[in-house]
Amino acid sequence: MTCKIFSQNDTTKKYVILTEEQARANIKELLDYDALKLISVKQEQRISNFQKTILVYKDVVIKKDSIIHYKDEIISLQEKIINAKRFLEFHTYAGVETFNLNLDQISGYFRAALEFEKINIGAKVNFRPVDMYDMPNFYYNLNIEYKIF
Repeated sequence: MTCKIFSQNDTTKKYVILTEEQARANIKELLDYDALKLISVKQEQRISNFQKTILVYKDVVIKKDSIIHYKDEIISLQEKIINAKRFLEFHTYAGVETFNLNLDQISGYFRAALEFEKINIGAKVNFRPVDMYDMPNFYYNLNIEYKIF
């Protein structure tokens, strides 16, 4: 007992009708494999393109890694510079000060100093807008300071 649904044989038609042109194309294909060769060439082109793309991505990753490496070197060098002790620093200051805590007698000043590790050497220029007692409106000082802590 057999069932036509599971049969491997086509029970209604035993042959396929082709035109002469279709038959020639099929025979030529069977003998020459032209379509298969075209498919193979296209696949090889795609593989080649993928390989080129992979090389480009590898170059990008290598460049990125080298940039990161150089940034790390620059950061470590900058940290060394920041943490290095300076032998000499030059600072300038400008401000106002009072005489005997009297706000009516304010004078301005400009101070410049060379600051070493423990000693500061500098000069200070004072100026007053009005005469105060017998003191001049403009005078200067030299300073030498020792850092206690």
